[in-house]
Amino acid sequence: MNPTKRIFRALREILVLTAALHFWGCAARYDFDGAAKLAAVGRHLDAAARYERFADSRSGHELTPEALLRAAEIYNYKLRLPAKAASLYRRLQKDYSSDAAIVARAAKGLLISPDYFPLFTGAEWVEGDSATGGSNMKAVWTAQEISTGVFRVEKKFFAGAKAVTTRRNYFTFKDYALIEKPSAPAAPGVSASSDEVFLEYPIYHGKKWRRRDGSRVVEITAEFVSEPVVTRAGTFTECLRIAERYSDSPGVTRYNYYSPYVGWALTTISVARGEHRNSELISFKLRD
Repeated sequence: MNPTKRIFRALREILVLTAALHFWGCAARYDFDGAAKLAAVGRHLDAAARYERFADSRSGHELTPEALLRAAEIYNYKLRLPAKAASLYRRLQKDYSSDAAIVARAAKGLLISPDYFPLFTGAEWVEGDSATGGSNMKAVWTAQEISTGVFRVEKKFFAGAKAVTTRRNYFTFKDYALIEKPSAPAAPGVSASSDEVFLEYPIYHGKKWRRRDGSRVVEITAEFVSEPVVTRAGTFTECLRIAERYSDSPGVTRYNYYSPYVGWALTTISVARGEHRNSELISFKLRD
């Protein structure tokens, strides 16, 4: 073959390869955007399945980890299938172990599958005393992300219709725990001696940890309850119960009940004579 023909043949092969790569890239973007469009119109199951098919057929594409993350978020928050979401988060941790950013996002997702304390700007919970349904005492909780990964939860307390006080606490994830802070951190990830573990992951029945409340030591036990929790805001199943036992109050246990994807639902006080309702969820506003 003469040199000219060899050159033209090589150029033709390069053009074919370039066109194939361009088509592959365009087809990938089309499939990815198609999944996003399905999610936008509420076809969440179809969207998650399409994201998964994208990842299965394009393991080396730059959009694959984002497709898996989006599928996991849909399974967790839209379809409320935490086991399915967790399997995708574990896949990301394994397949992209060298990418610290992806591993961190997957780890956070894994920890909140399911999410017992959903934090995002605009979330609101109304707590009221169980005896009167909030007529005597009410607290309105609101959440706001004040910096990346740092959330402020503000509680406004009312006696009847009169506002009496406001409390603010701050929450952020660190390692395998949701950390509660009495004041806003100087910078994301900066710890202080007053920081306390609010929830420690992974959560399982019987898990224990400690925190301090002023001078008191609080023994924490996580328990799953099979009975539904009934409040004025509704009936909640598969709740997590956090038992708090204070060092200066032997024989007394404070229980806080948390519903998956809703958050706090009920507080009771248990003594020798039984468990008594203290305050409960009256209403809440979460994700659409």
